[in-house]
Amino acid sequence: MANYFSNSNNKIWLFWSHDINCDILDNRDQIVNCRLSHITIDTPVYISIVYAKCTSVEREELWNDMRYFATGGTYPWAVCGDFNSITMKEEKKGGKPFNLRKNLPFISCIDDCMLMDVGFNGNNFTQCNNNKKKKKKILNRLDRLLVNSEWEDIFPTSTVQHLARVSSDHCPLPIQCNKNDEEHHKYFRFLDFWIEQIGFNDIVKEAWSTHFEGNALWKVQQKLKTVSKSLSQLSKNVLRDIFDIAKVLEKKIEEEYNKLQ
Repeated sequence: MANYFSNSNNKIWLFWSHDINCDILDNRDQIVNCRLSHITIDTPVYISIVYAKCTSVEREELWNDMRYFATGGTYPWAVCGDFNSITMKEEKKGGKPFNLRKNLPFISCIDDCMLMDVGFNGNNFTQCNNNKKKKKKILNRLDRLLVNSEWEDIFPTSTVQHLARVSSDHCPLPIQCNKNDEEHHKYFRFLDFWIEQIGFNDIVKEAWSTHFEGNALWKVQQKLKTVSKSLSQLSKNVLRDIFDIAKVLEKKIEEEYNKLQ
């Protein structure tokens, strides 16, 4: 990523690519509010990244910060991260029973800010206390994506995927925000490990040697297209679709992870 930012206590880190314009509006211990703009959307969107503290008293500051930001105007807004709170008994497994009074401040904050939970795909929980004793294992859904109605107007098909936990007590949450009328474009991506494949140099040399008529820029453009097409074909024939392979392996990890719960 071309840019990064860490909040006041280094608990929240943001990374974004060069084609995104990100303005940090608020930098606090438990939340970072930012405004994002991109060529593919007509209006800026606002995103808040949350890492809530462990005690109810400390989290009150976070809920108030969210309420204050919600009153700042009418704009597309999404809030995501670790809220360290749940909203219903189905979002917890093991440990003490769900305590509505303890989690009511979070539920009230969601309501006051007029936010909606977009839901998820995958495993029901995002965090585990990693206790090896089954009777003491506790699972929670502490991480989520909340959006307002203005956000849904722009991105009506926002989705959240719960991946399997690997090196953290929380699982990764890839989020996709797509527009219904958005045409999908598949862009060429050069994969570094292609260089290690037998015949790589010959394929590039042969493709680049293809003759084209026209001015110099047109020739270069056509040669680049030919090279990218040849490399994509190499990857498909020899290596298969590595992204499909990754999805299969992720599915296997998720299945094994579910067996442990």
